[in-house]
Amino acid sequence: MPELVEPAVRLRSSFLAAVAEFRAEAGAPVPWFVSDVEPAALTEPAAFAGYVARVLAERTEAGVRGDAGVPMTTLW
Repeated sequence: MPELVEPAVRLRSSFLAAVAEFRAEAGAPVPWFVSDVEPAALTEPAAFAGYVARVLAERTEAGVRGDAGVPMTTLW
């Protein structure tokens, strides 16, 4: 049964497969959460770990990016 889980470095391979699937979908817009991934995070394990840390930090006021942002929780 599928379930939603917190982002984690151990999920890198399945996350990369999902990003590739979204990008390959002909005619469909690429979702914001796919276009928001830094390019280095798709190729470098250390950069992916940084991406995961950023996504988890966005749950707090201190981790919000941008002027109009609000805390949010991302689940995979």
